Amino acid sequence: MQKVGFTIKNCIVWDKVNMGIGWQYRFQHEFIIFAVKGKQRVRRVPFRNVTDIWRLPRILGNKTVHPTEKPVALMEKIILNSSEEGETVVDFFMGSGPVVEASRKLN
Repeated sequence: MQKVGFTIKNCIVWDKVNMGIGWQYRFQHEFIIFAVKGKQRVRRVPFRNVTDIWRLPRILGNKTVHPTEKPVALMEKIILNSSEEGETVVDFFMGSGPVVEASRKLN
């Protein structure tokens, strides 16, 4: 990310509430890298009391299209904290579509 001009600002921990796939010490979290590009100093996170640990339940295995599917609520939080209404949101890994669903819901 840094080689192509991004500045890493933080690492957010998504606490999935329930453990995920695997064997022994099964992961209950994922990391989200928060990075910005460019010199513009725009404050995106709407509130000062937002922490770097987000507790949102993962989608249970029997309700997913893909084993690493992300919940729409997680994508909504990322979009709300990282963009403004009317801006373009890009999802390079499309997957099952939670980013599209969240983007449409939030305009």
